[in-house]
This record gives sequence, structure tokens and C-alpha cells, in this order.
Amino acid sequence: NQANEFGLSEIEIESKVERELTSETFFDIRSLTWLPDRAGLLIAAARVPNKRFRIWEISLPTGSAKALTSEAENYTRLSLNKEANRLISTQEKQDFRLYLLNRGSSSDPYVLGDASRAAFFPNGRIVFASVMSGNEEIWSTNADGTGQRQLTNDPADDRGPVVSTDGGLIFFSSNRTGNSQVW
Repeated sequence: NQANEFGLSEIEIESKVERELTSETFFDIRSLTWLPDRAGLLIAAARVPNKRFRIWEISLPTGSAKALTSEAENYTRLSLNKEANRLISTQEKQDFRLYLLNRGSSSDPYVLGDASRAAFFPNGRIVFASVMSGNEEIWSTNADGTGQRQLTNDPADDRGPVVSTDGGLIFFSSNRTGNSQVW
């Protein structure tokens, strides 16, 4: 439902007692590693509205969550060395490309930009979703790649544009309300 519903708990195996480690919730948690003396955790997690996977530090005494990274890339797997003075992480970068191919032409496809999920307007203009601004937004461009224009600007993810048959409306999916809905 595009909401922050993942939590962190620990379960004592023998007693089966469950204890919440933090009241903070996340959209998804991909990896975790304990800090020395179990004073806290480092996690690779994302929160709505910006679903980039950051590295977070969870303090066990207080339960607070603090983002340690803020780049546009996603961090996934974490590993801490024995002394806990070095952390390695896998960093993922999106590499979506919007290609224009002319049917019946032997020319190479033309890259219009970094994008995913595109559609044509009846007049030939193109609408697409892209993270060019650092967040997934809806954009439009001419078929030759000129005249790019950002159409949405919201911290939530705006994706999957669909153009009405008359070209007067663009429908897209967004999690602006905490749930994925059509806008």
C-alpha cells in the first residue's frame, strides 16, 4: 500500500518474548548489522515519501533513527568489520533510458533521457516518469528530446503516466497520501 509499515523487533528465542527496538517505521528494510555491544543497528532502509534506501543508525537505548546517507543512490547490503570502524555497502544506481525508435528506419535508437514508463500524447509529445530531479516525477518532452518539462513536483513517487485519448489529461500513480492511488 506504499506506506511505512516495516518495523524492527527482536525476539528472545528461548522465552519467545518480542521487543520492539524502535517505534520508527519504514517502507522497506533490506539489510541490517549490529553495532558493537549491541548498542544499536545500522540498517539499509527506505521511508515514504522518498523511497531511496539510505543507511540509518538505530539507537537501542533511545529507539531513535538517524539517516547517515542522503544521496540519490540506493544502499542495499551492509557489512561491518570486527572493530566496527569500517562499513561496506552495495550501492545501486538506476539506469533507465527512454529510447525513440523510428519504425522502418535502420538508424540507431535515439536516447531521449533517463526515464521509465512513457506514453505518447496525440500530438506526438511524450510523457514519462523519471528520477532526473532526484525524485520520481512526471515529465514531458518533444519526440526529438527537446523541450523537456517537469510536470509534477512532490516528495512522493509519481510514476506510470497514461495520457487520455484527447491528450487533455495525464493519469499517474502516486503514494502522496501514504497509499498508492491514481491521480
